[in-house]
Amino acid sequence: MKKHVFLLRELIGGAISLFIAFMVAFPIIWIIFTSLKNNEEMFRIPVAILPTEFYYKNYLDVLGLSKFLGYFFNSFVITVFSTIINIIFSALAAFAFSRFNFKGKTGMLGIVVLTQILPGVTLLIPIYSFWVKFRLINTHLSLIITYAMLNIPLTLWMLVGFFNTVPKEIDSAATIDGCSKMGTLYYILLPLSKPALFASAIYVSLNVWQEFLMASIMTTTEKMRTVMVGLYSFVGEKSTNWGMLMAAAVLISIPVMCFFSLTQKQFANGLAGSVKG
Repeated sequence: MKKHVFLLRELIGGAISLFIAFMVAFPIIWIIFTSLKNNEEMFRIPVAILPTEFYYKNYLDVLGLSKFLGYFFNSFVITVFSTIINIIFSALAAFAFSRFNFKGKTGMLGIVVLTQILPGVTLLIPIYSFWVKFRLINTHLSLIITYAMLNIPLTLWMLVGFFNTVPKEIDSAATIDGCSKMGTLYYILLPLSKPALFASAIYVSLNVWQEFLMASIMTTTEKMRTVMVGLYSFVGEKSTNWGMLMAAAVLISIPVMCFFSLTQKQFANGLAGSVKG
C-alpha cells in the first residue's frame, strides 16, 4: 500500500513539474517558431505553432543590419566593465562588513540590502540629472557606473554571506605570516570565495544585459543603444516588423542562455554558500 502511495506521489509530482516546465518553455518555443515564419503565415487563421516552411530571411535581415551589431557591441562593453567594477567594490565592502567590527555595521548592511525594495523608476530622474550635470549622458561610462552601483546591494549581501563562512582563524594565521589586511583579502579570501564571486558576476551580467528602462532613458542616439533598446526599433508607429523582432529576440537570448548553461553550477554553488553564511 505504501509503495502505491509513494508511486502515486511521484507521478503527481512529475506531472506538475512537467506542466510547469511546459508553461515556462512555451513562450520561448512560440518566439522561436514565429521568428521562422513569413508575414503571411504569421497572421494566418487558424494559428499554427509550427511553420509550414522555415523562413530564415528574418535572421539574415537582422544580422545584415550594422546598427544591430553595434547594439551588441554596446551591450557587451557595458556588461563586461560594469560587472568588473561591481565585483571590485562589492568585494571590498563585503570584506569590511565581514572582517571588521564597527558601530552600526548590521544596520548599515540591512539598509544597503533594503534599497533593493525601491522601484528602479524612482531613481531615473536623479540619476539622469546627475549625468546631465557632468555632461556624460549618452556615454558608455554613465551606463557602466550606473549599472555597477545599482547592482551592489545584492552582490554585497552574497559576498558577505560567503566571506562569513571562511574561518577568521585563517586571517590570524595570514597576519602572523606577515600578510596585511588587503593581502589577506587578495591571497586568502578571494581565492576561497571564487564560487560566490562567480555567482555575483553572473547575476550582475545577466541583469545588465537585459536591462531596458535605464538604457532607454540614458541613450539619446541610435549609436549608443543597447540590444534591449535596439529591439524597440523594430516597433514602428503604425506597424511592427514581427518577424525581425522575434528573430532579434532569439539572437539576443542566445549569449545569455549559453553563458548561463555553462556557469549554472558555479551560480548554484555561490548562492548556496551565501545562504549558508
